[in-house]
Amino acid sequence: MQDLGRWITNNTQNPFYLKKIINISKEISTSTAYVCGLGQFNFYINGSKVEDHILDPGWTYYDKLIQYVTFDLTNLLKIGTNVISAEVGNGWYIMNKDHYTFKFPDFMPPNPNPYHPFGKCLAFALKIIIQYKDGTTENITADDTFKVRPHMVCASNVYGSEFIDGRFRNDDWKTINFSSDKWSNASIIPKEEEPKGKLINQFQSPVRVIHTYEGKEIHTVNQRKIFDLGQNVSAILELEVKGKPGDKVLIYPAEKLDDKGDVDQVAKNWNLIDNVITYVIGKDNEWENCQQTFTYFAGRFLGIETTCSIRNVKAHAITSATKVNGHFKCDNESYNKIYDMIEKTVEANMLSVHTDCPTIERFAWQEPNHLMAPSIMFMKDVKSLWDKFLLDMRVAQHTADDVFFDMQGKQFHPGDGLMPSQAPCYIPNVLPVPGLGSFYDIIPWGSTCILGTYWSYRFYNDRKVIEDN
Repeated sequence: MQDLGRWITNNTQNPFYLKKIINISKEISTSTAYVCGLGQFNFYINGSKVEDHILDPGWTYYDKLIQYVTFDLTNLLKIGTNVISAEVGNGWYIMNKDHYTFKFPDFMPPNPNPYHPFGKCLAFALKIIIQYKDGTTENITADDTFKVRPHMVCASNVYGSEFIDGRFRNDDWKTINFSSDKWSNASIIPKEEEPKGKLINQFQSPVRVIHTYEGKEIHTVNQRKIFDLGQNVSAILELEVKGKPGDKVLIYPAEKLDDKGDVDQVAKNWNLIDNVITYVIGKDNEWENCQQTFTYFAGRFLGIETTCSIRNVKAHAITSATKVNGHFKCDNESYNKIYDMIEKTVEANMLSVHTDCPTIERFAWQEPNHLMAPSIMFMKDVKSLWDKFLLDMRVAQHTADDVFFDMQGKQFHPGDGLMPSQAPCYIPNVLPVPGLGSFYDIIPWGSTCILGTYWSYRFYNDRKVIEDN
């Protein structure tokens, strides 16, 4: 575990860029960076992204546990001038509520324990250790000499909506060729307002792009061009657009089409998922790249509403379950298609937590972990992911001091040792719903701490998973 030093910020709850120029005068032996941006971050050295990770760090309950990411910079830093840069967005740390955020259906009473942000502003911490060939060592940490500015992603919602303003684009922001205009010095977050959780190294397999699907325009309905990706996915959207400065491109993702052929964002007949990815044109009649940065969409179809030109619509499918362990194939093509469908469903729900459904909730319900464990472990090498899931449960396990509120605003103690149904849990619904029972104190969900451990041991034969849990 590394001490990352102080946390810095742009004093905002919206995404921001940050950077610092450093000079190296001696030959480097090794160099390692320990980086964390809450809720999500991308890290760059000399204009190039370090590693192919997406959505670092993994989702955790940030008041108790925070992951940083370790990067090897030995071959990236050079003698002379170097640029350290990063971009930080919301994730679950400070949930942006523009457009869709999950709410419980109307048949359930209002939740007296709603989501709470984990800080007053987005935060970034960094420690770079450089060991020189002459035997000396230099440490670089985040401080108020870093420069910051607002991001062209003006708003990022963990459920998939982003508002991206091309008028704020500066493609040189992460290189040496940037202008210091419009940049200010970062602020150091006061100690009492720093992120609270224990810092640990991100050990589970990172989220990566595993496949790119090309969007094919199939028709126009309700002034929307409808694109079909051919597959339901959890993915980073990318496309190229051209128009007049200030023109908007509105992109609506969905799993299905309605009977008129328009994108249908109503799920389970009771929940409207009004995700929309918005891009504002920045240049006059030039092709511009529009791409999600801090979140992802889920679905197969895209309804694009705009008067602008569009081309090269792509969905970069992402997952943490990247390494294949097992295969299935038989002479019945129906079974082969079912297996392929389940594998893609697994991939779409493996994103540092096992999401219940990538369109509606994105919660880490624990029951799917043990129910799906033997199927998933046959398909994929997910040992480190299950270690992460089980750690999240140990962190979430309640003590006698944990307290929530009941419908009358009185204190409610869930009980010493209770394993909640979600881990991490961002919107706890701790009280029984009349006629439906509890959504929080549920034996088949909380028992994943035992059953998930059992399946991990059966497949990977590592006694430590039993000892830890």
